Amino acid sequence: MKNFLAWVGIVIVISMVVVLWWDRGDDAGGGSIEVASGSSAEALPVVPRPLGEEARAVAGPRSVGPDRFDETRPATTTPLPAPTTGTIVGRIVEENGELAVGFWNVALEVGNRSRGLVIDAGAFRFEGVPPGWASVRASSNLADRSADAGLRVEQGEEHEIELIHRGAPTSSRIVLHVLSCPIPLWELGDENLRLTDPWGNLVPCPDVADRTWEDLTGGPYRLEVEHPHLEPWSQGELRPGQIVRAELTGNAAIALTVLDADGVALTDYGLSIQHEAVEALRYGSDPLDDEPEVGKPIPDDGIFRGILPRPFRLVAKARGYAPFSLEIEDLQPGETRPIVARLLHGANVDGVVSSTAERFIPDADLMLVPVLDSEEPIGGEVRLRTRSNAKGHFRFEDVTAGTWQLIGRNGPGLSAEQIIALDPGESRRVDLQLPPAGWLVGRVLGPPEASFDGLYLRPETSVTQPGGGDYAATRVAPNGSFRLGPLPAGEVKVHLVVPYKPRQARAELREHRPSMMEVARVVVDGETECLIDLRDRFPGAIDVAATLNGQPAAGQGIMVYRLDDEGNAVPGPISGHFDANGRVTLAPIPPGRWRLSIWARNLEWKHEVDTLDVLPNQTVLRDVSIPLFSGSVQVLTADDGVPLRQGQLSLHLGAPGARSIATDAEGRFELTAPPGRYGLRTNWNVRTEFEWRSSGPLTVRLERDE
Repeated sequence: MKNFLAWVGIVIVISMVVVLWWDRGDDAGGGSIEVASGSSAEALPVVPRPLGEEARAVAGPRSVGPDRFDETRPATTTPLPAPTTGTIVGRIVEENGELAVGFWNVALEVGNRSRGLVIDAGAFRFEGVPPGWASVRASSNLADRSADAGLRVEQGEEHEIELIHRGAPTSSRIVLHVLSCPIPLWELGDENLRLTDPWGNLVPCPDVADRTWEDLTGGPYRLEVEHPHLEPWSQGELRPGQIVRAELTGNAAIALTVLDADGVALTDYGLSIQHEAVEALRYGSDPLDDEPEVGKPIPDDGIFRGILPRPFRLVAKARGYAPFSLEIEDLQPGETRPIVARLLHGANVDGVVSSTAERFIPDADLMLVPVLDSEEPIGGEVRLRTRSNAKGHFRFEDVTAGTWQLIGRNGPGLSAEQIIALDPGESRRVDLQLPPAGWLVGRVLGPPEASFDGLYLRPETSVTQPGGGDYAATRVAPNGSFRLGPLPAGEVKVHLVVPYKPRQARAELREHRPSMMEVARVVVDGETECLIDLRDRFPGAIDVAATLNGQPAAGQGIMVYRLDDEGNAVPGPISGHFDANGRVTLAPIPPGRWRLSIWARNLEWKHEVDTLDVLPNQTVLRDVSIPLFSGSVQVLTADDGVPLRQGQLSLHLGAPGARSIATDAEGRFELTAPPGRYGLRTNWNVRTEFEWRSSGPLTVRLERDE
């Protein structure tokens, strides 16, 4: 047996030697490993390494094709792809060049994308930054103003920048930051804030609004906050360059006892203490809420401390009982007020929502609103809300005794209201009958072989209802059919919505009403049929191919605006992006005159293209060639005409908004943009405009606004 194992070992060793010799290639010092991809393979160099060095794997599937050992093929090296992004490394410094202290929030913005990070001691680094114009802004609670800069990021390059904080040095400041303030900040005056130096001397607070002490040296300092309505707060061992975080609480309290209807104490309840214009103090959880917000734990002794001695509302809730509410207006500083909250059994309200045309209405919206004046009901804050089930049934439980307004609705214009007075523990049956609902059903007629993809219809009625409401747009089926509703009886306008985003807020739809086109007016009575003939005004499409200096405009953006009879752009543009080949098709586009704009994906520039006419059910083809000019722009000051060295400006390039830029030591910045008219503006009401018609250099002088 031993001899057999020995022979097996010898065979294995000989086989390994043969394989290694066969694979070693012509050069004993190296060779190649091929990485197969489909039917082709490329050779990667194998670098010999000394014994003992950690193995570095050159990975890739091994080729088993007939050319695996063809040594006549030349060995090639696969070039590594060039980096497509850049890196920004920077520091935040004071005007004297010292590193700014404290935590800073740094935001990087490139085009319409932004990234942020929190740093300590002023050094930061952003990797994977796409090429193009970028702006970096830093802010801190220690700083009196933010620091920002702009630069052009080149792919594969590492850029170093400095953000200069132009203000009082952060290393000489102490800032008080209130985490939870139960009183308005402007009530904290000099008499409430006390900062003492190491020798016990009072340090004046020059800026009470920002609670900032400046020009401090050494330490330690001690900070105290005293107010007639607050518990005393203090913190010592403070050094300049610190942000002090203080949680201030009121100095009053209540000793609360919660009893049930039989006078037995309850321990499982939720409590809310709400001051005007101040965030509520919450204890326990709301048992009447499906997703309760958990607050502070209920104290074992029943004493709730930290209450601001000002008018407030106390609300206690427990499952199976109506909420207990009490207004307290005379709580004094330092007082502990005993309060007994006796919870009574709440009323229950249930019923069925129906209409004259339907025995019941599923998924109807039901609300109970407290009535502020029983003689003239006025809907107040919505307190309770539910929806009817599949059989139209609804139910409210544990409703506080009193007068309520019950509102039910099944869409805009389909509502009913009823006033009900509830007694403690009462069970009330209330049925609501809504106006009969109608439906608009039919088809959209289009040209032969027309596509209905992307078409939406939206109804509009003149009927309004309590609580407002609007109709959502409904997609047209591939065969052109549609069903709109439920709708109230009467005249209905039907609009073709182009464009339409299914998740777009209805408020945005109202703002973009000019992008809708009225296509029909119908009187709805029950289920009403309607044919909408769009054959003469069926939407078409715009197909654009664009190049930048002869290269496909891949990834760049495009937007088209409809023009009115006077040539003005109508709100509600249609937008998209060019594919890898520099092409994009925008559809559906209603017939009419449109203006086309192309902009850089990082919003560095915007190029206006001539207007074009879209005909019904036709695609307009447009080839656009955009030249880009690159060069430097030197900016001169408005007063003395000298270069604006390391200045901060906003560059208006015709794109949405503006880009933040910074000039270098010679007052220059680099610009790559199509020909056009651009603008510069500083933070001191100083501006200028210039023409960019060829590659720079160009010198412009700022002017002051009159």
